[in-house]
Amino acid sequence: MTFHVHTNVTTAQQRQSKQYINRQTKGVTSFHFKIGDIVLKRNMRNIGRKGGKLEPQWNGPFR
Repeated sequence: MTFHVHTNVTTAQQRQSKQYINRQTKGVTSFHFKIGDIVLKRNMRNIGRKGGKLEPQWNGPFR
């Protein structure tokens, strides 16, 4: 009896762990940059500021 309870708990934990990881990484992609790549940098100054929506969202390009 306890063996069945233990196996059910471990399988439920594994399932919940997998679901949590899928929810947290949904829509997230991994980027690999090389030296010399041209990139844009997010302008963090205008986030949460009044009137910040009129400023550019990205700075750059940077190398």
